[in-house]
Amino acid sequence: MEPKAADKLDELAKTNGLATGTTAPFDRENGPTELKVPDHIQPGRLQLTRDEPFAGPIVAEDGVYVMALKQQLPSKCRHWRASSPK
Repeated sequence: MEPKAADKLDELAKTNGLATGTTAPFDRENGPTELKVPDHIQPGRLQLTRDEPFAGPIVAEDGVYVMALKQQLPSKCRHWRASSPK
């Protein structure tokens, strides 16, 4: 599938009658909470990049997932007051 892009996966899924969706933003430590995947699979640790935006299939309790990087958000540094004890 060229070019490698999340929207191409979405198009392919729709032409084959498969459901698609988008998770809330997540990071490497905390994967998407919407997926019911086994504990040994940590979708947040998948190394999705613009050059390699796809991962899967991931077998979960409620189906099989193929993940694609849709958007990469800049990291946010917490303000020192937000991270200090109250």
